Amino acid sequence: MNYDIKAIPTWYKGRKYRSRLEAKWQIMFDKLGWETQYEPSQINGFNPDFIIRSYSDFYPNKIIIVEVKPSVFITDKYISEVQNKYMNVGANVLILDDMPFLREGKDCRTIKLGIGAETDKGKMLDFHNVLMKGNNDFSTCTYSFDGWIYNNTDRKSWMDIHEDYNEWTLLHDIWNNAGNELMFNVK
Repeated sequence: MNYDIKAIPTWYKGRKYRSRLEAKWQIMFDKLGWETQYEPSQINGFNPDFIIRSYSDFYPNKIIIVEVKPSVFITDKYISEVQNKYMNVGANVLILDDMPFLREGKDCRTIKLGIGAETDKGKMLDFHNVLMKGNNDFSTCTYSFDGWIYNNTDRKSWMDIHEDYNEWTLLHDIWNNAGNELMFNVK
């Protein structure tokens, strides 16, 4: 099946993004408090959509390469292409789509953020779902993506304010609000 989806260039905070989805992710990164750079210089001959700056020892080179695509394009072939692009970079890679923050598991204490690949001694491992921990679950080995970025397991302040609120609902609301902000605050 072929999809004819054209990117709509979008301005946000004085910067032109190639697509509305990329601009929406920038708004989300801003709300999460993650330090990002849009279309940084080429890495391995390719220009990733974003890099996320990390201060955690979990990411030895202190960056996470981010590619953003509509979910209909994220196939095994696309994942393999991304893996081949950044195979020898020694960086963690994250693929984000238009349907993040899906509930995982029966208790909904983990939340799908995207698809990512870890590195081990400079070698990229297989791609798998990247999960964020639930609000009261800091003791498991489940991914806590924001904790890894900031080298601790504390949630950002917006999470602490809503500690009795269902975290999936909170993240979903923030994602939807990013879409609203995109509609009303971009040129």
